[in-house]
Amino acid sequence: MKTWMLQRAPLLQCHSLLQCHSLLRLRRWVKLKMLLGVALAALPVCLSGCIFQSSHQRAFQEFSGKLPEPVAIQYPQPEMWQIDNGLKVMFIRDDELPMVSGALFLKGGIFHAEESEYRSLDAMGEMLRFGGTKKLSAEQLDVRLRELAASISSGYSAEFGKVSFNSLSVDLDQVFALFTDVLLHPRFDEKRLEVLKTQFLESIRRSDDDPNSIASITSNYLLYRKSPFGSVSESSDVEQLNRLALLRAHRRYVRPDGAVLVITGDVSRDEVDKLVTKYLSKWTPRGSLLPEPKRNIEVAPPGIYFVEGNHTQAVIQMVQAGPERHTEDKYAISLLNSILGDGLDSRLAKKIRADLGLAYVVYGFVSPGYQEGKNTLFIQTKSESAYDALERAFDELDLIRNAAPSAEELAVVQHAAQSGFVFRFTSPGQVLERMVLLDYFNYPADYDEAYVDNIFAVSRDAVSSAANRWWNLSELRIVVVGNSEAIAEIKRNAGSSPYLSQYTMRDLAFDEIPKEKEL
Repeated sequence: MKTWMLQRAPLLQCHSLLQCHSLLRLRRWVKLKMLLGVALAALPVCLSGCIFQSSHQRAFQEFSGKLPEPVAIQYPQPEMWQIDNGLKVMFIRDDELPMVSGALFLKGGIFHAEESEYRSLDAMGEMLRFGGTKKLSAEQLDVRLRELAASISSGYSAEFGKVSFNSLSVDLDQVFALFTDVLLHPRFDEKRLEVLKTQFLESIRRSDDDPNSIASITSNYLLYRKSPFGSVSESSDVEQLNRLALLRAHRRYVRPDGAVLVITGDVSRDEVDKLVTKYLSKWTPRGSLLPEPKRNIEVAPPGIYFVEGNHTQAVIQMVQAGPERHTEDKYAISLLNSILGDGLDSRLAKKIRADLGLAYVVYGFVSPGYQEGKNTLFIQTKSESAYDALERAFDELDLIRNAAPSAEELAVVQHAAQSGFVFRFTSPGQVLERMVLLDYFNYPADYDEAYVDNIFAVSRDAVSSAANRWWNLSELRIVVVGNSEAIAEIKRNAGSSPYLSQYTMRDLAFDEIPKEKEL
């Protein structure tokens, strides 16, 4: 096995954060060119092969000869330790630039929240950084970070929270003190909270006029209602936000239990250990992790759901429940997505967009997730093309379910997956964060090492089997957002369609969320 090693250039000296960022971008660009050479060596396909189907045969002829040797992924191993309160620390020294970056991962996120608190958790994540600390007002914190040419950011996602910082090495002690103050002693300034609420409300208001947002919100609501799994909010949910709700969320979710701090940069292990002990050793653990979230949601039945509006284009979004992230056919699903609908060279894009000219945008994929994933097929088209585009999308789903892809198609996406894999390891910080998340999501320890082998172990029949298993053509919630012309065209032709005739059609109103008594 051939190993590709990136040579390290001499240390560049810089004297400001702006200059450091510029040099860092330059060095990353050089590395990117080197990595791109690796990727192209592993995937000898002309660039036009990503656009024109005729070039696939040439690519396959190259693949069917002597295959390129796989790229061996080599990345630095971190130093790891744990302090008494349960906080884990992962560290890689990288003195390429006089900078230090870090990120604290907090286990537990919006999926763990009750319906009444998930908007509070979302807002709490935003306000950790922007709401000030007990020592510094929000404005004073902004000024101090500018003076230090440093940054701090915070937020919560579905399954974890993240608070991160970037600093010049010489200012690390000061920035780390601010970082831990933001984490442990947030002020949650009420004026800043009102600004955030206004932004949330404006986002909700704008969604009423945007067909893409209407389709996304409606499809999420049909599958998940107003649960944390769907992240669907109304103005009333935002208006109930207050400082006390944020403090409660902070007390419940910001805990060292299960937390991991990753640090990379121009700093020694001893310095990091001293900072962690000084600022985080008194962080009190709760003694237990958050309970596993329970998904107990009554989903809307399969059907075609119409939302009429004065729109110049039609948007169609089809969704259904998908697989859990550790499903045994996850590698086949990844290749299925690449063949069917993930990218301009996919079947959906080539057939519906390029060949037939029936869509401005079209894509489709199976997305494994926590406990349950979601399958999505999206079409943005002209009003008069809505029915034809929808019918052709069903044709492509039916085809991939019942006929294995060609050896040529499979070879192309397998080698593309191999070539793209190297870009997951372009910096020490990226390596550390990936290690944390793979552990959080319970992936096996050798997941990365075995990834390429598992991709190439997928057979043609395994791809169509995954499509047959996860794309159930009678279990879709099909949301159509468009004007009366687009909706009338689908209603008029649905009865003669082998796919649409099985579905009940229902009209919805939309005012922040879809409205109908039966829902």
